[in-house]
Amino acid sequence: MYVACSTLCFARRSLEEALQVIAEMRFAKIDLAIHEDSLHVKPSQVAADVPRTAQRLRALCPLG
Repeated sequence: MYVACSTLCFARRSLEEALQVIAEMRFAKIDLAIHEDSLHVKPSQVAADVPRTAQRLRALCPLG
């Protein structure tokens, strides 16, 4: 069983900071919150350029 941590827990931080804190807390999985009011990832951004969004997330994600 895996326990994930949501990026919503760190909504006031940048996505980079949120992912780093989640990794430091040793979570094995991340629940990436994607919604239009988010400072992290917006559905409209994902829809506009899926490959770019995926590349950004792979570069930012400290988990293996």
